[in-house]
Amino acid sequence: MSITLTPQQEAHIAALAARSGRSPGDLVTEAVALWETRRDLCAQEDADRPAKAAARILELRRGAKLPQGESIKSMIEHGRG
Repeated sequence: MSITLTPQQEAHIAALAARSGRSPGDLVTEAVALWETRRDLCAQEDADRPAKAAARILELRRGAKLPQGESIKSMIEHGRG
């Protein structure tokens, strides 16, 4: 496979490779592998996000009670007023 880079991109990769002591090809291969790993981790976190949000809402709600004589409906009406 071949990819087309701008001269600036090539220079940047060459500089990174020189600092790390690797070849530019090895550097790019490692970068792609790290990107794939991060992408997979983010996808898993995104899949877990709704369940974590629901658990957090339930945790925050625990022990919360409406003031005496109040109802959800009366609080909604108060907020609209």
